[in-house]
Amino acid sequence: LVRSRGLGDVYKRQVLSWAYSRFEKFGFLIDRVLKRSTALPPIDQILQPKGATPYQVGEKLPQRTQETRKLYEKILANHFTILVGPVGSGKTSLLGAGLGSTANDKYDVQIFKSDKELQERLANLVDAHTESTLRKPLLICLDQFDALFTTITEKKQIAVMNTLVALIERQRASVVIAIRNDFHDLLGQLCDKADPQRKALDTQNTFWLGLLSPEQARLVLEEILEPILVLDRTRKYEVSEFIESVVDQLKAPDDLRKFDRSLVVSPLDIQIVIDMMVSIRAHFNTSALTENGKTQG
Repeated sequence: LVRSRGLGDVYKRQVLSWAYSRFEKFGFLIDRVLKRSTALPPIDQILQPKGATPYQVGEKLPQRTQETRKLYEKILANHFTILVGPVGSGKTSLLGAGLGSTANDKYDVQIFKSDKELQERLANLVDAHTESTLRKPLLICLDQFDALFTTITEKKQIAVMNTLVALIERQRASVVIAIRNDFHDLLGQLCDKADPQRKALDTQNTFWLGLLSPEQARLVLEEILEPILVLDRTRKYEVSEFIESVVDQLKAPDDLRKFDRSLVVSPLDIQIVIDMMVSIRAHFNTSALTENGKTQG
């Protein structure tokens, strides 16, 4: 009726405001009629999915602000901190986009992937850092530390830990080790061998990063899909139904729920689903995503 009488945008907004205040879902329907909404552009032109790639320094990490703050507070209070979490909980992203961005004001943040060359890179970093007295204190973040237990000998593992002990005891660096929860005990044993008195490597300074609660997962998906609603906010219910379906299907298996029964959705799984949605151009079609998942295994 409004459209057929050629009424102006101001009056249209008044009609919509009334509709939203009375019947929100009906208001979106009216909005779509008035705007004559067209099909969205190709989804890969709207979203830039991460896939399985971690978030990096300078990127916004969805819904992990509180965890970043708590981890940073623990680092400020201790020279040695262990970041522990299950596979896919976002430890690498928390180090990069979270801690790497937050701690830059106070620390010279150096993030290393733990591999066979770790000991050599640590030594080179220390040498380079001592050449300048103007630089900020070092914050060494060792990501995926569990890889050391399968790639190098125990002797070399202890050598790495001895280097960390020396750095901490000389107050030349703070250290964060990110490791899977199923390797946490092995790290504790390694720390005991390198520092029996636990003067530098106090394994009590542990930050546990869990999976996402359903509500957190919804907020993450809302943040990722926000560019779609910027283009066409009348798709709110379509997006909301898609989010509910995705969260329901991504609930973690029982073995991960034992780690923390209140946190049940993996951030990595969310990233992979969005990447899949873009790659097969499935606009909020969970059935298509499910079939593609079965096909791809």
